[in-house]
Amino acid sequence: MKIRGKITGDMTGCSLKFNPENGARLAYVKLQTICDKQQCLERFGEAMQRVAFSSMKVSTGSSEEAGVSFGYKQITPDMICEYHNVSIANHKQNVQPVIKQITPVKGEDRVLVTLEMPFNLKKDKKIAGDLVCEFGEVVTADFEPAQQELALSQGNVVIKKGAFGNNQAVVTG
Repeated sequence: MKIRGKITGDMTGCSLKFNPENGARLAYVKLQTICDKQQCLERFGEAMQRVAFSSMKVSTGSSEEAGVSFGYKQITPDMICEYHNVSIANHKQNVQPVIKQITPVKGEDRVLVTLEMPFNLKKDKKIAGDLVCEFGEVVTADFEPAQQELALSQGNVVIKKGAFGNNQAVVTG
């Protein structure tokens, strides 16, 4: 799944982790953003929009009955996204964001989406200090897909990706 463009939200978490087996030092940043159905489609795509908004019901009628409700209180999909070049706090790294949580905003037709992004501290030690300084603040993260999409066809030839990355013509037209 791809995340498109810039996302502005609250940085609600930043935890540092060290793995003694391989020496990896990571900063896990949690970013929360609120979006409606259209913004969800634009930022996260159709699959995410279906997950977040498929159970939404809008009730009309008397003021006590009117409102928006969802068929869930909270979803924890752990949707792993593609690798993205993420710019945050004046730093840029290639990370793989995870959508950790989706929570409906009470009485509104919007959801709160929580993203988690692991930043490698070995590549950029200064990012840890800059992220800690931004903790609890509104930040903007710019997401740019790091992987290019492969063409599924070339002219009238459909391309199939082979087991070891070899392109192999399967159908000719």
